[in-house]
Parts: sequence; structure tokens; C-alpha cells
Amino acid sequence: MLIGKKLKAKSTEKNFSADYIAEKVGIDISTYRKYERDDVSPNLEKLKKIADALETPFLSLIESPEQDIDIIDNKARLYNYTLKLSQKAIEQYEEQIKDLKEDKEYLRKEIITLKMEIKSLEKIR
Repeated sequence: MLIGKKLKAKSTEKNFSADYIAEKVGIDISTYRKYERDDVSPNLEKLKKIADALETPFLSLIESPEQDIDIIDNKARLYNYTLKLSQKAIEQYEEQIKDLKEDKEYLRKEIITLKMEIKSLEKIR
């Protein structure tokens, strides 16, 4: 059973409304509804708060079916992959900035050189 289905089952069992749980957890009702529909998965901290609001053991929401663990694991892997991509993009942008600074310095020196050449040519005339 997916986490969302467990959340829905526990809230029905306890006769807690989604509004009540969302308020106790401190999240928007639409966010909680997404959790229940398995559109998105709560992080472990949020899941712990939801378990507390449902007055149910945290592990009962995630234990067993390996499917739940696989979903969390896959999302963690995707998150880490995204972080690596983000870090890679940052490194690439930093490299581009470094190159642009070097180009700027080169062009600044070229301008100075050209100005000096213009002055020397003006003196010759």
C-alpha cells in the first residue's frame, strides 16, 4: 500500500478530516491532499508530524511493503541527482564567469594598448 493510501486509511479509521491533519501538521490542505493521492510524498520530517497528528506510529506509515521504501529511496536518489546536476551547473557557471573575467581583463589591456598607439600616432602627425 502506498503512503497516501495509508494516510487516507488511518485518517478514516481515526475519523480525522484532512483539514484537521493539515492544520495539526502546519501545512496547506492542498498539500496534504496531494500526499493522500500520492501525487507527491512528504519528506520524513513531515511524515513524522503527520503520524503524530494521526496518533499512529511513524513506522506504520512506511514499514513493510518494500514499495514504500522504494518510492522514498527513488525520490531520494532523484533529489541527490538533481543536487548533483545543480552543483554541476553552478561549477559550469563559475567557470564561465572566470572566463569572462579573463576576457574582460584581456580586452581592458587591449584598449589601453590601442589608446597608447592612437596617442603616439597623433604625435607623429
